[in-house]
Amino acid sequence: MQTMLTVQGLGMVVGLMALMWWRHGARWRRFAAAYPARDVGVVTETRRMQTVIIRSQSGIFNSYKGTITATVGAQGVSLRPMAPWSVFHPEIFLPAAEVRVEQTGWYLNATSYAVTLPRVPGLDILVTGDDLDWFSSVTQHRPV
Repeated sequence: MQTMLTVQGLGMVVGLMALMWWRHGARWRRFAAAYPARDVGVVTETRRMQTVIIRSQSGIFNSYKGTITATVGAQGVSLRPMAPWSVFHPEIFLPAAEVRVEQTGWYLNATSYAVTLPRVPGLDILVTGDDLDWFSSVTQHRPV
């Protein structure tokens, strides 16, 4: 009897955690639906980003700290969460030609930029100035 209750309790905890994880990825999945993973072209460089934030116009945001791997190629940037954060967070591809950038004051200790894409209105991806410079130098495309 006690084992059954333990299994049921564990199942509820795992189910609740999965629901929270799925809910946390809602904005990420909107980007993934509009910009699914594809070939970035010739891969120039891959690195782990320190912080990526997906923010809605209403101010609600999700922060991904040290869990996103960016692969940059001539065609654009691919963002992929590392496991286990990749559950409910499919890889996304940001085509360099569609990226629009606006400086924002999000970070207190670094220059930050809001990356917007036309197929995902109302959402943007916040990155540091260092990350934006890296993307631009590798893709040979300076976002507007």
